[in-house]
Amino acid sequence: MPKENTFRVYTPEQGHDYAKGRRGYHQNLYKTIVDHHQSTGGSLDLLLDVGCGPGIVAREFGSQFAHVIGLDPAAGMISAARNLGGASSTSEPIRFEVSTAEELGANLSPPVADSSVDLITAATAAHWFDMPAFWSAAARVLKPGGTVAIWTGNSMYVHPSVPNHERLQAAMQAFRDEHLVPHMAPGNFLGETSYEDLPLPRGLLPWAKHLGHGVY
Repeated sequence: MPKENTFRVYTPEQGHDYAKGRRGYHQNLYKTIVDHHQSTGGSLDLLLDVGCGPGIVAREFGSQFAHVIGLDPAAGMISAARNLGGASSTSEPIRFEVSTAEELGANLSPPVADSSVDLITAATAAHWFDMPAFWSAAARVLKPGGTVAIWTGNSMYVHPSVPNHERLQAAMQAFRDEHLVPHMAPGNFLGETSYEDLPLPRGLLPWAKHLGHGVY
């Protein structure tokens, strides 16, 4: 997938503006992830949030982990994240660094160490990753039994409980098709389908071919 070229050039001011308008995620989502993670023997030591932007998930979810690192390729986003701050469950400041999903902190000093990460999260970001490179990097930094949690939302869905939801859905779809599609990149389409076609390691990497559906 092509690299994302909009957020990467954000200034710190634009990163702050983005944070003001970017909603977070429900605590039930975080609970579901932690419950699964702990059910497979995972611990709550180090959380690595990839594509962290201004640090929303790192702050919301990081309070459950002893140590938290947020990574993003955009210097402006990281500047905003550092200014907004955040702390782990041990009151340790969250470490925000400029690094790509394909590096996963290998470029840093000190780098994210091999076999050191308990949980990797990527919230509404993986559609911009080079997935084969990301999965290889994730395999390097994750502890045995670690978890990768990737999710996104569908912004074009009108809930049936909304009055006239069918007409609203049709109007939104028409606007999308006419005005948005001509400007959309492949990653945008991948995100729209809630990552139904997101490449998994089993189909990309030789060492993962033996993995069954139960690990996903």
